[in-house]
Amino acid sequence: MTRLIVRAHQPWRVRLFAVLSLVAVVGSGWGLFEYGRIRGGYDRVATASEKAALLAASAEDRKLAERSREQLVILERTREVERKAYDDLEQAVATLQDEIQELKGELAFYRGIVSPSDGREGLTLQEFGVTPALGDRAWRYKLVLTQVRKNDTVAIGSVDMTIEGIQAGEPARLPIKTLAKAGKLQTAFRFKYFQDMQGEFVLPEGFQPAKILVVVDPRGSKHQRLEESYDWPAEES
Repeated sequence: MTRLIVRAHQPWRVRLFAVLSLVAVVGSGWGLFEYGRIRGGYDRVATASEKAALLAASAEDRKLAERSREQLVILERTREVERKAYDDLEQAVATLQDEIQELKGELAFYRGIVSPSDGREGLTLQEFGVTPALGDRAWRYKLVLTQVRKNDTVAIGSVDMTIEGIQAGEPARLPIKTLAKAGKLQTAFRFKYFQDMQGEFVLPEGFQPAKILVVVDPRGSKHQRLEESYDWPAEES
């Protein structure tokens, strides 16, 4: 007769054995992995030290890059300031050159009054010209009279200006005093050394100017009458 043996079932031992077996397998694998790295020359401590060194170097590089960017910004601002200062200096030099040219012109003008190049004394038509003014067919004239004498004689008289040209296909002569833009033009003069005379006038429609005749008529016998004819300036296109 066969004997039946009854034993108590203990599942936790099975689970424990399985866990221990798994741990043993993983531990063995990890040990073999570490052994292989060591055999291949891998050093965990050296690797960690190298990693720390690389991180420190990277942080230092970032600091250097930031400082370089700051220096670049400073250099850009400095260059901008220097460029502005150079432009201001260049403008100042150009202004001074213009002022010097203007002073040279004034000096030549006054030198011509005190000691004219031709050595001639008396009343002189030093300068005359017409230029476009604001407004349709509007013009401005400028006339400078000078006097060179060894005494303090005052020059007195008047100036007449007449424009010669073509109107309606026929020759025409127009006194400037009849073309005054506003009020009466200055035609009388009275001066000891020089006098600047200027004014504006408007040409009539259809009139084509060609020349302008200037007559300086002094009072008395101490000065001679002056007549000068000037071509009408070409208009810029």
